[in-house]
Amino acid sequence: MKFVKISTIFMSCLFLLLLLTDGALAKGGNHGPPSDKGEETTDLTVLEEKGLLESSTPNINEDKPVSREEYVKIWVKASNLPLIIDKETTFKDLKNAYSLPYINTAVHHQWIFPKEFNFKFQPEKPITKYESAVFIARLLDFNESIEELPFKDENKVKGNRSLVRASFDAGYVALHKNGKFQPNKPVTYQMLNDQIEKLTKDLNREIDDGVADVTYTDAVKIVQDRFLYHLIKITPKGDVHLKKDEAFADFEEGEILSIPPLENYPEGLSLKISRIEEKQDSLIIQTEEPKLEEVFSELNLDFEKSVQPEDLVLEEGIEVEMIPIEEPNQTASLQSFLSETEFSLKKYLFTFDKSLLEYEGDDSLASLRLDGEFLLEGPTLSVKVDYSNILLKEGSISLSGKQNASLRLRGDVAADYERSIKLATIKLPVKNAFSAEVVLSMKITASGEGYVEVKLVEDATINAEVQIFGYKNKEGHIEYAKSDVGLGESLKTEIKPINYDFTGRATAGPTLDLDIKYNQLGLVSSENSAGVEGRIWRNEAGEPCFKYRDYITSEIVWKFIVYEEFSIIPEDYNEDNWSKRSCLNTGDPDEDQEDPVEPELFWKKTEIGVPSEVKIGPEGNLYYTESGGTFVSLTPAGEQRWERKRPIFYRSPVVTEVGEIFAQNSEGVMAYDLDGEPLWTSPVTFEVGRINSGHMAMMDDLLIVPVTSAFWEDRGSSVYAVTKDGDIAWEANLLPEGDPSISSVEVSGDQIFIVSEGSLYKINAQGEVETLLKDHYLSGKPAVAEDGTVYVISSLRYKLYAVSPETQNNEEPLWSVSTDYLFSNDTEPRVSPKGEIYLNGANKITIVNPKTKQIEASYGVEYKTFPVMFDDAGNSYVASSDSMTDTSSIVVFDNEHKRLISYVSEGVKGRLGGPLTLAGDGVVYSPGINLFAVKFYDIND
Repeated sequence: MKFVKISTIFMSCLFLLLLLTDGALAKGGNHGPPSDKGEETTDLTVLEEKGLLESSTPNINEDKPVSREEYVKIWVKASNLPLIIDKETTFKDLKNAYSLPYINTAVHHQWIFPKEFNFKFQPEKPITKYESAVFIARLLDFNESIEELPFKDENKVKGNRSLVRASFDAGYVALHKNGKFQPNKPVTYQMLNDQIEKLTKDLNREIDDGVADVTYTDAVKIVQDRFLYHLIKITPKGDVHLKKDEAFADFEEGEILSIPPLENYPEGLSLKISRIEEKQDSLIIQTEEPKLEEVFSELNLDFEKSVQPEDLVLEEGIEVEMIPIEEPNQTASLQSFLSETEFSLKKYLFTFDKSLLEYEGDDSLASLRLDGEFLLEGPTLSVKVDYSNILLKEGSISLSGKQNASLRLRGDVAADYERSIKLATIKLPVKNAFSAEVVLSMKITASGEGYVEVKLVEDATINAEVQIFGYKNKEGHIEYAKSDVGLGESLKTEIKPINYDFTGRATAGPTLDLDIKYNQLGLVSSENSAGVEGRIWRNEAGEPCFKYRDYITSEIVWKFIVYEEFSIIPEDYNEDNWSKRSCLNTGDPDEDQEDPVEPELFWKKTEIGVPSEVKIGPEGNLYYTESGGTFVSLTPAGEQRWERKRPIFYRSPVVTEVGEIFAQNSEGVMAYDLDGEPLWTSPVTFEVGRINSGHMAMMDDLLIVPVTSAFWEDRGSSVYAVTKDGDIAWEANLLPEGDPSISSVEVSGDQIFIVSEGSLYKINAQGEVETLLKDHYLSGKPAVAEDGTVYVISSLRYKLYAVSPETQNNEEPLWSVSTDYLFSNDTEPRVSPKGEIYLNGANKITIVNPKTKQIEASYGVEYKTFPVMFDDAGNSYVASSDSMTDTSSIVVFDNEHKRLISYVSEGVKGRLGGPLTLAGDGVVYSPGINLFAVKFYDIND
């Protein structure tokens, strides 16, 4: 095996380094960037355009002195460092100052020392020129040992003389025309404006006049100091907790809060208000992630740079050496902060000897190591984004560079193994809410047995470019076109098998996923992989034979275009390109040897996302709801038959054997025929409230609908039976009040089983309710075995409960089994044809034997798992994914728990999901980021 074209992968990520430079400056408001006229301004244009002045204090006189707290606040804002939200301070006079987060940030970074102020900051006191010079030198980390000052009044500067000299030499200290410093004179707003303007110019020189600007929409509200002072916390799911204050009374749902960088959110946040809840002493603002077009009216990036990856965080066992390039005319624009020194382009030599996996199963061992080196010569990249008024007018990326690699993969393999091993992270500096991160992993899969050892050699240059152009068609709809992809390159590769003791197949290669964000909103992402797949088998003479092929993918997703991929690799590049190698001592490969047929991607339908199970109609067509709320029908070949965009649809539909479709939407429940035409004149609505909580099901000719109240209506939860004519047959009330949780419906014969607010209920065909197991923190859809036993889980207690369907108000189940972590919304017990209970939990599938009431087996898979499906032969199909490594898979096990085969997908856009739908003839439909049809061959052979 070998790594092929690591340069393409590595350099695709490096376009992120446009954000590495200190000049990636973004702004709010509706103005352009300050002009660079080469002279000082005579007003406060810079402070106003950068939004550094409080809106409550307009028309400030340029000659007005700046207070200490205002000066510190403006410089901290301009530096864009994360704020320290801490209500404690060693200053005795700042207990109730709204500027406290900024002052605490300055103290934290040692720009000011409370002891120097005798622990009294006197925030309203004008800041002096001396205090300003010391503050700037510390903030910008100037190093200066010279204490001699070229001022006529230098004797008035008693302390910190070297810091004052450093600020003067850097151009941040202005002298009076008489040559005096006047250290005790207050700093005016005009002086402060000039200082910030100089900072901006210095940063712009850092990026060689590159452009990085944003303009917010009118919906964006930039939070003020009072907000930050009263901020208690922001929870991981985005709930903002504030101390109650009259200033927050004008917050409205739909507004977008732009929050500056904080200690726990160093890139800042953009949060859309979805609900405001008042408590006795606090305010809780529930939020959701806004869409890009709701935040930005314009965004412009324009860079052409040679870059250096200085922010590589290596994992254990990897080293890097920087080697300067000899040519003196090659220079990079990346510079140290405010330094005029240019760095030469460098080669980066990565060396490592790393254990990729150590695996021990019940009857097998596996161990693989990767050692060697690869050399990357500083690439050059160009990035351009022109986005305005929901249209990405142009987006382009081009890159070029060189690299070569010499690697060795060796180790023992037993049975099937697949894993992605994290090698390194590239963490890029954050400036003005931009952030970027690249994760480099190594994908290893092996299926076979024995010891494998191969050497991999590559020498490559790359010059690739992809361009996207947006335009409006005649109907006024936005469309995008991709220009011809340029991929100029030279490539020399070689694979050298060292040991033939292995029989089977294996793949090895790096995966690299990157994300660019602004205020933690995704702007651009890219998924990349490369590597080699090799196969070794024995011919009829028992001699080992070998062949291999390489693969490479690189797809860019511009989030301005809703989940549409553009590949930087030509579509025909990854065709079947097996390189033949002779069998050992025979001269020619065994052409008659048939390789095992592996599962393959049959087709993929690009969607915003498919969150739930696909249903198959009696004619074989597909019906499902995508994440944006569109109801879609496809042919078995993946071709769209029809779609309904309005109203907004939820969850999986119910499709009957006679061709009726029942779907949940924002208006209620509606019936359609197989061509998507309504069967009812209006949707069915329900008095209790929301119908988008659990999946519906059919019981004979009745549609069973779970309904729960919205939080503001306090009406409890019920189950409704609806006739095929759209009439409500009965309502079964489970809980009379509150806004309780409710699960999907499980129908068994003429009985209905459902979980609501932690308890298990049974409903008969007349709508009569019985409580089977009460107050056990139950969650998820229950399952019913052939003997009538009901199985249900508690994700809170990590338990599977077996419950009798006959006894009411059980305080205890028939029996229970403790498990590992279960998902509250996604774990569902499934009963296999053999009667075993399969539970999908974190990192594994657990199988419980109801006869022994114990765990019989478990399957190790990716972190996020989905409910298991079974085919007619009793084989189980397991879908799982891992968002950290962006590896997902569908694995098939037989009814004896032996792993049969697997299909593995890499990258965000290839993320598989579940529950799966088995269509027959080996086709499996997987909902996920997109809708995938995967074809499995001869599983039972």
